[in-house]
Amino acid sequence: LKGMLRVIRPAAAGMKARGGGSIICLSSIMGVAYGWDEHVHYSSAKAGVVGLVRGLAVELGRSGIRVNGIAPGYIRTAQLLSEKHSLGPEGAKTVGDIVPLGRIGQPDDIADVVGFLASDAARYLTGQVITVDGGLMVGRY
Repeated sequence: LKGMLRVIRPAAAGMKARGGGSIICLSSIMGVAYGWDEHVHYSSAKAGVVGLVRGLAVELGRSGIRVNGIAPGYIRTAQLLSEKHSLGPEGAKTVGDIVPLGRIGQPDDIADVVGFLASDAARYLTGQVITVDGGLMVGRY
């Protein structure tokens, strides 16, 4: 959270000077829906991002700055495919089989939501963390 704030504070000052902007933070489904016993520190930090988004949305809203977040589910990244740090290739396949949309996400699935949140199409959206998980949380938990 400290790292995010170190970037957000000066960025917000510049946005205020220009009359507004959009800040987008990344959380995780482990920060909004459930924890993982082997990664308590990760779940805690990602839950903190949710509070950060909400607090900053209130703090910065009158300056024309929107603050939102994304809570990705399982996304095909090097970390996810690492057996040491996450599920590994076999685990990713297993999870993909239980996701209602039938697959784990791709980085572009998250990038598209970032693009939306940064755009004027999201002009009345602030303080929200959008779960992007192919329906995993509603279909499984």
